[in-house]
Amino acid sequence: MHNREKGLRKLQKQLRTGKLTKAIINSRGYNKYLKLKGVIAIEIDHEKFESEKQWDGLKGYQTNIKMSKDEVLENYNHL
Repeated sequence: MHNREKGLRKLQKQLRTGKLTKAIINSRGYNKYLKLKGVIAIEIDHEKFESEKQWDGLKGYQTNIKMSKDEVLENYNHL
Protein backbone atom coordinates (compact mmCIF):
# COMPACT_ATOMS: atom_id res chain seq x y z
CA MET A 1 0.00 0.00 0.00
CA HIS A 2 2.87 2.35 0.80
CA ASN A 3 4.21 2.17 -2.77
CA ARG A 4 0.75 2.78 -4.27
CA GLU A 5 0.23 5.84 -2.08
CA LYS A 6 3.73 7.09 -2.89
CA GLY A 7 2.95 6.74 -6.60
CA LEU A 8 -0.34 8.59 -6.15
CA ARG A 9 1.41 11.48 -4.36
CA LYS A 10 3.91 11.67 -7.24
CA LEU A 11 1.06 11.89 -9.77
CA GLN A 12 -0.67 14.58 -7.71
CA LYS A 13 2.54 16.61 -7.58
CA GLN A 14 3.04 16.28 -11.36
CA LEU A 15 -0.52 17.47 -11.95
CA ARG A 16 -0.10 20.49 -9.64
CA THR A 17 3.20 21.56 -11.21
CA GLY A 18 2.06 20.98 -14.80
CA LYS A 19 4.82 18.43 -15.45
CA LEU A 20 2.42 15.67 -16.42
CA THR A 21 2.24 15.83 -20.21
CA LYS A 22 0.62 13.68 -22.85
CA ALA A 23 4.08 12.55 -23.97
CA ILE A 24 4.73 10.68 -20.71
CA ILE A 25 1.28 9.19 -20.18
CA ASN A 26 1.08 5.44 -20.73
CA SER A 27 -0.61 2.49 -19.08
CA ARG A 28 2.36 1.41 -16.97
CA GLY A 29 2.99 2.00 -13.33
CA TYR A 30 0.83 4.49 -11.48
CA ASN A 31 -0.16 6.29 -14.69
CA LYS A 32 -2.87 3.65 -15.01
CA TYR A 33 -4.82 5.65 -12.41
CA LEU A 34 -5.10 8.57 -14.82
CA LYS A 35 -7.97 9.09 -17.19
CA LEU A 36 -8.01 11.59 -20.02
CA LYS A 37 -10.94 13.99 -20.07
CA GLY A 38 -11.64 16.01 -23.14
CA VAL A 39 -8.65 17.24 -25.03
CA ILE A 40 -6.32 18.38 -22.26
CA ALA A 41 -7.83 17.73 -18.82
CA ILE A 42 -6.17 14.97 -16.81
CA GLU A 43 -7.35 13.76 -13.44
CA ILE A 44 -6.50 10.93 -11.07
CA ASP A 45 -8.96 8.04 -11.02
CA HIS A 46 -9.35 7.68 -7.24
CA GLU A 47 -12.01 4.97 -7.61
CA LYS A 48 -9.56 2.74 -9.51
CA PHE A 49 -6.85 3.52 -6.96
CA GLU A 50 -9.12 2.41 -4.10
CA SER A 51 -10.43 -0.68 -5.88
CA GLU A 52 -6.91 -1.99 -6.46
CA LYS A 53 -5.89 -1.95 -2.80
CA GLN A 54 -7.11 -5.57 -2.66
CA TRP A 55 -3.92 -6.47 -4.54
CA ASP A 56 -1.52 -4.72 -2.13
CA GLY A 57 1.27 -7.05 -1.08
CA LEU A 58 0.63 -9.60 -3.83
CA LYS A 59 3.03 -10.34 -6.65
CA GLY A 60 2.25 -12.30 -9.80
CA TYR A 61 4.42 -14.03 -12.36
CA GLN A 62 3.54 -14.97 -15.92
CA THR A 63 5.68 -17.31 -17.94
CA ASN A 64 5.49 -19.77 -20.81
CA ILE A 65 8.14 -22.05 -19.31
CA LYS A 66 6.97 -25.53 -18.35
CA MET A 67 8.03 -25.50 -14.70
CA SER A 68 6.20 -25.96 -11.46
CA LYS A 69 5.20 -22.79 -9.61
CA ASP A 70 7.89 -23.51 -6.99
CA GLU A 71 10.57 -23.80 -9.70
CA VAL A 72 9.44 -20.52 -11.28
CA LEU A 73 9.61 -18.72 -7.93
CA GLU A 74 13.01 -20.21 -7.11
CA ASN A 75 14.45 -19.22 -10.50
CA TYR A 76 12.98 -15.72 -10.25
CA ASN A 77 14.73 -15.21 -6.93
CA HIS A 78 18.08 -15.78 -8.66
CA LEU A 79 17.61 -13.00 -11.23
